[in-house]
Amino acid sequence: MLIYADQAADGTPMLWAIDKDSGEIAGKIEAPARSNYGMSSWVHDGHQYLMLQTGAKLTAMALPGAAAEEAAH
Repeated sequence: MLIYADQAADGTPMLWAIDKDSGEIAGKIEAPARSNYGMSSWVHDGHQYLMLQTGAKLTAMALPGAAAEEAAH
């Protein structure tokens, strides 16, 4: 899986997940702001997490199921 940040055709900041084998878009999600720099991705306890710089702040995201329902914020 390849994950990258860019803008959609209408200027909406997005994150895309691309299947490295097929080149197909596996998924996409709107980001809170455009990311102009690198991102960090890691796995903890079997769950994938992402952190990227969006504007003047950092945005952390996790794939569904990464946090227990009562621990989610």
